[in-house]
Amino acid sequence: MANGATPWPSQIPQKMIAEKEFKTITLRGLEEKPELVQIMNDTMYRRDLRTGQSTIEYIIKDYQRAQAEIKRLKEVIDTERQKRNQEKDQYYKWRNDMEEQMQTRNHLLRNLKVIIETLNTLPLEP
Repeated sequence: MANGATPWPSQIPQKMIAEKEFKTITLRGLEEKPELVQIMNDTMYRRDLRTGQSTIEYIIKDYQRAQAEIKRLKEVIDTERQKRNQEKDQYYKWRNDMEEQMQTRNHLLRNLKVIIETLNTLPLEP
């Protein structure tokens, strides 16, 4: 994590649901979860899959690919955010430097004006 940034949810350690090697997958109660059935049906249709097993395998692999892409994009966002913050800091430093230079020049101009006015009040000798 750069500069104390808040971690992404995927960076927070998660407790595993089961610490065993899966050999079979059984889906129960799908009649009570129509949104899951719809996702599976959509995936089967879009990817021309023939079985529930191949559909679940595809969804798991696709999830893994999506998580990797999300992680990559978050890294890009963090990098761009850091660049933007550096550019902003450089701009503010430049602006402050310019303001200081302007104040110094204005002070010099006021002093020069006083000197010229004083010289104009002196009598000229032939």
